[in-house]
Amino acid sequence: MKPRSSSSSPATDAGGSRVPALLVTFFLLIAYLFSLFRDLFRTLAKVNRNAQISTNGLVWYTDGLHVGVWALSLFLASAVVLACGTRGMRPLTNLVSPDRAVFWLLILIAVANVWWAAQSLIIVYVLNTPRPNQPWTLILEMVSRRIAHPLFWGLAWIFVFAMRSPALAPLQAAFGIAYEHSVVLHRAMGWWSMFWVVIHSIGYLVVFIAEGELDAEFRWKSPHGILNNAGAVGTALFVLIGLSSVYLVRRKQFKIFAWIHWLWMPACAFAILHIGAFTWPMLPPMALFIIDRIACLWGAGAGHAGAVTSIATAVRVSDDVVALLIPVGPARDENQPMSQLDVDLANTYQPGRYLSLSFPLEVSPASHPFSIAAYSPKNRTVSIMIRALGPWTKRLYAMGTVEGAAVSLRVAGPFSHSALAHDHLAAEAAGQDAYGAAEKGVPLGHRRTLIAGGVGISKYAKVVPVDDSYGGKGKLDVVASSTTVAAAGNDRQIWLCKDEAELVMYASLGTDLAGWEVYSRKGFASVVPENKTAVRSTYPLFAQRVAAPLSTAARLLIFGIIAGLCVGTYLVSRLVITLPDPKKTKLCSGRSDTIEKFMRCSRWFNMIPFLSILVGLAALVQLVTLIQMAFTATKRDEGIFYCHSVGDALSAARLVERRFDMDKELAFPDGGQPTAGVRRLLSAGGLASGEVASMRTCSSKPVRNMLRERARESGAVMTDDGIAF
Repeated sequence: MKPRSSSSSPATDAGGSRVPALLVTFFLLIAYLFSLFRDLFRTLAKVNRNAQISTNGLVWYTDGLHVGVWALSLFLASAVVLACGTRGMRPLTNLVSPDRAVFWLLILIAVANVWWAAQSLIIVYVLNTPRPNQPWTLILEMVSRRIAHPLFWGLAWIFVFAMRSPALAPLQAAFGIAYEHSVVLHRAMGWWSMFWVVIHSIGYLVVFIAEGELDAEFRWKSPHGILNNAGAVGTALFVLIGLSSVYLVRRKQFKIFAWIHWLWMPACAFAILHIGAFTWPMLPPMALFIIDRIACLWGAGAGHAGAVTSIATAVRVSDDVVALLIPVGPARDENQPMSQLDVDLANTYQPGRYLSLSFPLEVSPASHPFSIAAYSPKNRTVSIMIRALGPWTKRLYAMGTVEGAAVSLRVAGPFSHSALAHDHLAAEAAGQDAYGAAEKGVPLGHRRTLIAGGVGISKYAKVVPVDDSYGGKGKLDVVASSTTVAAAGNDRQIWLCKDEAELVMYASLGTDLAGWEVYSRKGFASVVPENKTAVRSTYPLFAQRVAAPLSTAARLLIFGIIAGLCVGTYLVSRLVITLPDPKKTKLCSGRSDTIEKFMRCSRWFNMIPFLSILVGLAALVQLVTLIQMAFTATKRDEGIFYCHSVGDALSAARLVERRFDMDKELAFPDGGQPTAGVRRLLSAGGLASGEVASMRTCSSKPVRNMLRERARESGAVMTDDGIAF
């Protein structure tokens, strides 16, 4: 293959058009507007209950609008992303910080929730004008009933925001943001939804107490007893999920957080038992969420529950850091030239994306996300550096050895976009190429500083070109990496390295350290050409089954099959509802005061479609992925991981043997309004020599807090890449 010149841009995200991103945004906008105005349309069009939900067959309102507009828009948005991939899609805007995109999306979420609430009041007070002498309790009851409608659509969008595969997630692809930042949208919509469900519940409690019917309304055999008890349980579950999502609980008790989050399934079920209309907005995004989590449309392996069992090599690097070497493709012969498979693997396993890891026999819903530190083309192996801080990582560290020990892990992913995947677009907007060389004599419009702490450098890692692999036999036509705009007087790349062994290990794994300023208060006494650290030149790789990434055509075919299964599952569930039931007429003649009557006469036609997607579609997607793995997986024999050249990597970095002093090393702009830093980012000038206008960091909490304070004081823009989980 003809290699690219060293001054050319990497193909990852460099090519492609903004037309797919515009198309994805168009479909999302249709879905967004539909969710905003569906309730108002129903009221204005005087759509009665029988036209919304039917037990006698398909109806235009439920099956026509919800499937034809709402579901189709969401599925088409994901299909465009899948067809183009990140290599063929450029985000809509060249943003200095993903926080800017997230900020405006949060505004849209707030606008939607405020409009949903206002729409409810409009329907109650304008379109359905209360009679003059209506008691206040009746008006409050009407408002409380309508105020629950934002929860319908909030739950639906929560599933969309939780999608994390770069092959499907439409928001990430269209706006160039990583899952680590888009998950903020998921949490925001979750808090809004919990707020509405609490307001809805409190409103009804006030009405029941004021009318003296609290006990009667929750009595099991009362007309609304089962319905109200189901609503109370659903509310309690939603509140519990929300409370477990608080930062302190999520960070310190991640396993508890993960277990409680799985309560979303019974919470949604009880919500449907309470109000059947919850079902229809929720089904399409829930189906996409299931596909995103279980189907293998991006990575190089598929197993049960969306992950593949891999035998990794665990290497103890320092007193608290372990490196994992995970084979992700068929073994490559020493004399084999680079092929399209190597290009596909390199584009798939970009450093900065993350893998979710867990132990195979671990009975826990919690998987642990870790950023990819490097992908080695000559070994076809992904590397992850992990610091042992919690019980799970300490257990993993204990299983490793200096020589490298076999550790069986369930590996899912890769997920998200690398933090700097679209970095070169900002350079192009400033008249530079992807490596920061000024082609038009125009200086970069911002001065950006990257600060990585310890293993946080994995977020911003680059890949060493494979020219030096096997004496230069075969070169990659494309080397995928989270390429930063080079530190050619515009950017600074600062790594706060705890241990010199970690520095050498990163270089050995194939991480490009060119342009990085490496600070260590312990010094680098043994980092010499002879490399007398504990890091070795080779490590063992263990036999296992692996698979190559799917081609775009194969991914689209599988997605089409799954989408067809989704439609089929839905239609079959609606067909089951319409089957004649001779006993139903007699059974439903009285009040629904038993579970059997409540389900068969009023709620079964909502629960059947919900369970068919939640259980039936999940089982079918799992079956497709297992068949896919059976056809694509091959056995990879035991082998050797050959470390990359360390000397060249270290010589390209600047080693500083002292503690990093933020105030001395970084020059922030002089105060001013909070928007001053943004204005500096949009102009080519306005910065003194060495001043920092924007920062990105993946570091410890004390470092992040200090940077955030300096950014606030100076008006600089800061992006925290270590906040997601």
